[in-house]
Amino acid sequence: MTNLKFNIPTTSFTHKGKTYRIKSSKIDLILSFIVNRILIDTTTKNGYVDIPSIALKKLYDNYWIYIAFLIDQNIIERSPYSITKHKCMGYRFCYTFMQRLTISSVEFNN
Repeated sequence: MTNLKFNIPTTSFTHKGKTYRIKSSKIDLILSFIVNRILIDTTTKNGYVDIPSIALKKLYDNYWIYIAFLIDQNIIERSPYSITKHKCMGYRFCYTFMQRLTISSVEFNN
């Protein structure tokens, strides 16, 4: 897996009246996972790559608050066609985020 470091600082995020601390390392982990899925999965649907929530949960238990933060900040968006039983499974990067993206470093594993 390629680990990407994005220019998103550690911050606070309020969701449904509760404030959460959003760590940049966890954002990097989730976004790197999405990028790797996009690179590996060639069957994207209009740019959306299907990612089951169990895969994100294996990365980090509280992934849902990071997904809510990333959607709120217009970094990723959900596929409107992949909602099954109120669980979204498809994500892609927003065009506005791709325009302002700066990758500071890339670490390759053996």
